[in-house]
Amino acid sequence: MARAEDIEQRRLAREISARQQAERLLEQKSLELYIEAQERQEALQRLRESEERYRLIVEMSPDAIMVQLNGQVAFANSAARRMFAESDHLQLTGLTMADLGLQADVASATEEPSERIETIARRLDGQPFEIALRCMPMTYDGKSAMQVVARDISEPVEFEGHRLQVTCSLGVTAFPDDGNDEDTLIERADAAMYIAKTAGRNLYQLYNADIHLQFAERSKIQSKLVDAIEHNQLILLHQPQVDFATGAIVGTEALLRWQHPELGVLKPSRFFTDSRRKQTH
Repeated sequence: MARAEDIEQRRLAREISARQQAERLLEQKSLELYIEAQERQEALQRLRESEERYRLIVEMSPDAIMVQLNGQVAFANSAARRMFAESDHLQLTGLTMADLGLQADVASATEEPSERIETIARRLDGQPFEIALRCMPMTYDGKSAMQVVARDISEPVEFEGHRLQVTCSLGVTAFPDDGNDEDTLIERADAAMYIAKTAGRNLYQLYNADIHLQFAERSKIQSKLVDAIEHNQLILLHQPQVDFATGAIVGTEALLRWQHPELGVLKPSRFFTDSRRKQTH
């Protein structure tokens, strides 16, 4: 009899142990699912915050920013609505680039994304005006679209018979992703602005980690430029100019190079800050 009781107790003990193990596994799985749900929620929150920052930047931009989707304007920021004279009776969204006089120019800009094109656009009231245009492929609502950035240059001044145009390059940082204090944000915005200038000026650039590395490298190189002069590391190379018709040498080009002790031979574009010199040989 005692033996039967022992067998029953062992059976009960095994059942209790199995039940406890199952409960622990269930609790562990529930915790894992909770953590996964929290991580997804945090990721969605970060995505929403990122989209909100982008929306604010686009809305605050002085340039007209539009999105062309399926041949029509699917989005237009405040500057675009003002630039094209939108009213209660004439809405920008839903129109085509042809309605704005820009179909051929947008198609041309699409072939060379980021290339600046100056052309004539048409306001919704029919008035023509001059704009500078850039286009860039993008994804909008999960579909292939085109971002169109335009600036009104119909006024941008006559002085002593010369037409003057003032442009602006912007570097953009966001708190707290790009910095937790004013000095850091300004420093990194300046780095982003430098990239906007070297990309052709009259642009804006959002700060990112790659920009920080580029700016740090540029600063390091430029800080050594004084040493390069003192140690006679700047050299001139001469390249002949040849007349293709006769094969005769008709001239020569002087090419400035920096014989950097660590990075090798550098072109002026690596150590001159003025982006207009980036075409220097």
